[in-house]
Amino acid sequence: MSISIPNNNPPFLSCLLVIFVATMLTPTWSFAQNTQMPPGRTAHSGNITNAASGLCVDVARQSGDDGINVQLGQCSNRTSNWDFIDLGGGEYAVLNRQTRRVLDVAGGGYSDGTNVQQYTWNNSAAQRWRVESIANGGAFKIINQRSGKCLDISEQGTAPGTNIHQWQCHGMENQQWRLNRAGG
Repeated sequence: MSISIPNNNPPFLSCLLVIFVATMLTPTWSFAQNTQMPPGRTAHSGNITNAASGLCVDVARQSGDDGINVQLGQCSNRTSNWDFIDLGGGEYAVLNRQTRRVLDVAGGGYSDGTNVQQYTWNNSAAQRWRVESIANGGAFKIINQRSGKCLDISEQGTAPGTNIHQWQCHGMENQQWRLNRAGG
């Protein structure tokens, strides 16, 4: 694309026009601002690490869009940090610190294998989670309020990019998580 600037413009206006056009053509890499945030205080901030793989709950492609898949990823990724927002009554919204989206069971589904994604906070039961300790050195399970099913790693996978969905709670390591505080 070429843009010609007539020579009869004063230099100042030509410079402003070039800056304006350059700004409009330069891609920006920012996440959309989410103005709908879950109410409550942050009870925990950091990584959610799987007991079997040592990998963290992460957002696919580190995207800030609604409906983007949640999967296993490196704990150093900028989209692997989460805030547990206390909603009261033992329920939490799990908010990604980078994208400002929450963990959400796709379509509010009840079935085993229903995908978990990130989505703008809408106060639905598909976005509310309970955390229950299990007898495994500080591990816990994360249970969706709507379905009663656990956050689960598909096919008991341990590789980056493995899908995270919901499944009937069974206590195996692909449903065991640890909280690693931000900064340590």
